[in-house]
Amino acid sequence: MGFFGGFLKNVCGSAGIMFAAAAVPLMLGAGIAIDMVRLSQSRTVLQAAADAAAIAGATTDGMSQTDLNKVVKAYLVANGAEDALSNVTSMKNWTDTTNATFNVKIEGTLNTSLMKMAGVASVDISVDSQVNLGQQSLELALVLDNTGSMAGLKIETLRNAAKELVRIINGAKSEYSSLKVALVPFSEYVNVGPVNAGAGWLSFAAPIAGWEGCVGSRNNPLDEVASFAIGQEYPALAAARCIAPILPLTSSISTINARIDAMTAEGNTYVPGGLLWGWNVLSSDAPFSEGMTDAQLKDKNGLKVIVLMTDGTNTLSPTYPLHEVGNISLADNKLRDICRNVKDENYVVYTVSFMIADANIVQLMKNCASEHAKAFDADNPAQLYAAFQNIGQSLAAVRITR
Repeated sequence: MGFFGGFLKNVCGSAGIMFAAAAVPLMLGAGIAIDMVRLSQSRTVLQAAADAAAIAGATTDGMSQTDLNKVVKAYLVANGAEDALSNVTSMKNWTDTTNATFNVKIEGTLNTSLMKMAGVASVDISVDSQVNLGQQSLELALVLDNTGSMAGLKIETLRNAAKELVRIINGAKSEYSSLKVALVPFSEYVNVGPVNAGAGWLSFAAPIAGWEGCVGSRNNPLDEVASFAIGQEYPALAAARCIAPILPLTSSISTINARIDAMTAEGNTYVPGGLLWGWNVLSSDAPFSEGMTDAQLKDKNGLKVIVLMTDGTNTLSPTYPLHEVGNISLADNKLRDICRNVKDENYVVYTVSFMIADANIVQLMKNCASEHAKAFDADNPAQLYAAFQNIGQSLAAVRITR
């Protein structure tokens, strides 16, 4: 073989030894990288579970440790965390009354794979989440479809769902916050209440004996804005079918629940009228003036919210002041324009479509919401109830601060 052949053989043998020696740290480095990715993924999932548990705890009166653990467990399972985590060693929750926060801390371990070669069999994971307890003043208008198609199980479910939303947000209220809720039932018209018969923001074409509270639409474009000035009165209607009257903003939870329970189902559908009066009841100006002013809203870190729910398409449209014809395109355009205008005033809008087959109105409702995450499309009573629960928890949780 000679000198060079022997030299090459020795060199090749040395290279193999050198490669084998280098492979170990290379493999170890790759293993550490893989384990670090797994650790990051597990921490992300665990943080999501902690946030969900904190929101649930903050929006439920007196949640026990056992109940909280169930909530955390459910979110871990739903997010695949149990597959990623080797062990959850500790789950704690507590309320900080000084700072008005609800806190959750979760600790666990993750078994490593290739890092075991370096003597690291597991790594610790710890996450925590903190939710402010009702530090935002909230004014909420429930604008709810009371048309004839809501009869039976639908209106019964709506009553229960609306009261559940109120229960959740009231349970999260603290001494740092205030809560007022208004109820605006609607069908083809809205009832502002016969008690307002002498109000300066109403106009009567003729003296109306026994007026029940029904109002119609002001001429375009006043039927797209919540406002009042002399000469811009709302038309009182004598011969229109009226449902239960509006409940202006109130902090009395018992009053709110009683009026929700009193809702009935009758009449046809004109959604824009309901939304307009939902806007009106939150305003600080006439026709209803119980709402916070802009200055108060800023001072109290306040929020004005409308929850708009309907189970069907618009079936009527304005003939001014009445709603007597079925120009669906006109009614839909009115709804779209009022949605845009109310959001321009920085009101937050949630929408709930309930068992609606018409894709057009479902999309219109989605577009009406402040963001798509605030639009719900419920296909059955259980989903309607869940939508109102989700809205309540969203409003009650205020902010995750960690």
